[in-house]
Amino acid sequence: MKKWFVPLLSLMAALVLFMTFSLFFDQNIPEMPELEKPIQIIMKSRERKPMDFWEVATRGIVEAAREYGLDYEISGPHFEKEIDLQIEIVNKVIEQRPPLILLAATDYKRLVPSVERASELGVPVITFD
Repeated sequence: MKKWFVPLLSLMAALVLFMTFSLFFDQNIPEMPELEKPIQIIMKSRERKPMDFWEVATRGIVEAAREYGLDYEISGPHFEKEIDLQIEIVNKVIEQRPPLILLAATDYKRLVPSVERASELGVPVITFD
């Protein structure tokens, strides 16, 4: 067998695989559904000083929402130490049954019953920190 045959055969096999994947790529990706209600984002704190992490997180949320054409509402206590207020906000938001809740929890243990309630109602909750 000639030395050029194996590399040529490999190249042809790679080309066939590339063509096959190209034909089927992006065919089963579902379209973005129209949401009747805005996505709810509940932050640990709406105060921006001294941590600008939440400012960066908010800018990322705004940019992603704009890119995907989604409506959103951002809420949360003014200060991170207001745990009871955040739990109250979370419970009020859950009763609205939004399509999704993004939650930066101030106290993960104390928010477990609220997140379980959201799950019972079919409201997905994604936590971030």
